[in-house]
Amino acid sequence: MTTWLSADPRLRLACLTLPIAIGSLLMLQGCHPSVGTHVENPKFETLDHDRTGLNFSNTLHPTRAFNVFDYMYFYNGGGVGAGDFNNDGKIDLFFAANQESNKLYLNAGDLHFTDVTLAAKIPQDSGWSTGVSVVDINNDGLLDLYICRVGDLLGLPHTHNQLLVCQGIGKDGIPTYEDQAKQYGLDFAVQHTGRFLRL
Repeated sequence: MTTWLSADPRLRLACLTLPIAIGSLLMLQGCHPSVGTHVENPKFETLDHDRTGLNFSNTLHPTRAFNVFDYMYFYNGGGVGAGDFNNDGKIDLFFAANQESNKLYLNAGDLHFTDVTLAAKIPQDSGWSTGVSVVDINNDGLLDLYICRVGDLLGLPHTHNQLLVCQGIGKDGIPTYEDQAKQYGLDFAVQHTGRFLRL
């Protein structure tokens, strides 16, 4: 059976090269800078941690005993959760880290944040966090945090996922948290967020 595409070799060549040529032209057009986009008019500006108060780094410490050859997700990173954790109308940030401490920063306004990790009672157990979900698990109007952890892997501390339920907001505007993963049946270890937490 002969089709129109296989009938004429010139037609077949044109049908194959035309999409490639059009795609190449579109790609080249996208490589030209837009009018008004210059170094003196950047779209984004890098702000130093002295200006923002955000002093978080997900620094990794590979060793011969534990590295990407032992754990293929070694360089996948932690995660960030954004929400109004103290109900003041400003978006706060929670950073999940692999080999560093998870951190909670409250938005003080004007792109400045305050580290309230210890005051908020965020657990610091050296566990490998792989991501975070922001949810109001008990529907009390206060945002809670579900943090996925790697728990049963040689070379890492034995940990479990954390469900940090907000216990209230103090007069100082700082929310405090308690790990209630066990009470909710979520104290297991997986390697991503959202697999078991479906609301």
